[in-house]
Amino acid sequence: MDIQTILIIIIILLSINLVLLIVYVILILKEARQTIYKVNRVLDTISSAAEAVSNPIASITAIIAGFSQGFKLINLFKSGDDNTPNSKSDKK
Repeated sequence: MDIQTILIIIIILLSINLVLLIVYVILILKEARQTIYKVNRVLDTISSAAEAVSNPIASITAIIAGFSQGFKLINLFKSGDDNTPNSKSDKK
């Protein structure tokens, strides 16, 4: 065989390999894109679920804080009532 014929066959085979490699890379990138899309949907679902859980917890925390402030206010009034007669008797 002539050297030119061998070189042409090698160039054709390398070109075919390059085209197949490019097609394979494109398919991998397409699959990676689909996987990233699915992961993004899962993260959105987790985010909405976490928000659905955190909102009631924040409300419960606010209610407990309100009760705590209410009890402090009641204790303040009770201690004010106890001190009022003593302070009147001390002034006399």
